[in-house]
Amino acid sequence: MHDRAFLQDGAGRRLLRHGTPGDIVRQTREMVEAVRGYPHIYSTADAVLPGTPPENFLAFIGTLREALA
Repeated sequence: MHDRAFLQDGAGRRLLRHGTPGDIVRQTREMVEAVRGYPHIYSTADAVLPGTPPENFLAFIGTLREALA
């Protein structure tokens, strides 16, 4: 059994499309804290849906950069 997990997690496509930038920031911070110390890939799942507000995508990327710095 491995003592370290390799995880991949995506920001929910529905949240990215329909949430607010504040929702994105909050969920992204929670995701980072939940897996801190484990190898992890952060992504937008498998795509960014058409109609996703650019400010939501930028909130996701900016929060990751801040949280992982």
